[in-house]
Amino acid sequence: MFVIKYFMYLGFLAPPIVIGVFIYVIKTRNSLLDIEKNLTPLYIEDCGGRFNNYNLTVPFVRVKIYKDFIIISYTKKILLKYTDIKKIEVKRHIISKGVHIYHNKNDIPKNIIIWAANCEKLKNIIESKKSYV
Repeated sequence: MFVIKYFMYLGFLAPPIVIGVFIYVIKTRNSLLDIEKNLTPLYIEDCGGRFNNYNLTVPFVRVKIYKDFIIISYTKKILLKYTDIKKIEVKRHIISKGVHIYHNKNDIPKNIIIWAANCEKLKNIIESKKSYV
């Protein structure tokens, strides 16, 4: 009888916990770094991403492209200046395409893949900004 009541309480608690985690991740993703507070992004996309072995689906990752840098937000913030980016390429994976960002920074994940709705567009925007650096 105790076990049935225990599982019944878990059933009531699961939705608020899931909703709370969802709200926390979205609020964290949407918060701004000091460097971007008075700037307007040139491009914003909500997408998914992989950061080393940490994989997130849409809408838990946001990419914001500014004139001089990129911000990739999830539960953490990644600031990439265009000079930090060595190469960008679109690669097909089992189910979808992803934008691989190769960089030379040691304090962020080495393996960054962005699961964007339009990978070619995202790649072209970043490459066009990178060419001005």
